[in-house]
Amino acid sequence: MILAITPARGGSKGIPRKNLRPLCGEPLIAWTIKAAKASRLVDRYVVSTEDGEIAETARRYGAEVIDRPKELAGDEVPTLPVLQHALTQQAADTVVVLQATSPIRDPDLIDRCIERFRGTDADSLATGFICKYTEYGTNHMPRQQIDAFFYSIMTET
Repeated sequence: MILAITPARGGSKGIPRKNLRPLCGEPLIAWTIKAAKASRLVDRYVVSTEDGEIAETARRYGAEVIDRPKELAGDEVPTLPVLQHALTQQAADTVVVLQATSPIRDPDLIDRCIERFRGTDADSLATGFICKYTEYGTNHMPRQQIDAFFYSIMTET
């Protein structure tokens, strides 16, 4: 059983109500729901939230919703307890975490990642990108000379 989960709390401080904010005419979370629903390999997809409006929006776009306890929706709560809570509702062999704050995905990215994960002995797989970020004003080298690094984001839930 492959369970995909989008943690989506309602209390974001950086961008209030970010999961519901429009992006190209649709709520931010809708893009992730559509990608998850298009997966051939995900057996079940859920949104974990404590927020009624996010839950309603998720259902409208075809997602199942797990009602998250308020104590798992604070600023300092890491993703792991949120996933553990979801797993008390639905057992799974593999968990795919799909952050709503990373809405741009190739159409088959989720399935390619699952296939790659299945083809290894790894216990996790993360997506990201090669990055050459430097703090503004601290680097005067040409971009081609800056050392790159792998950047993967795990955002607040």
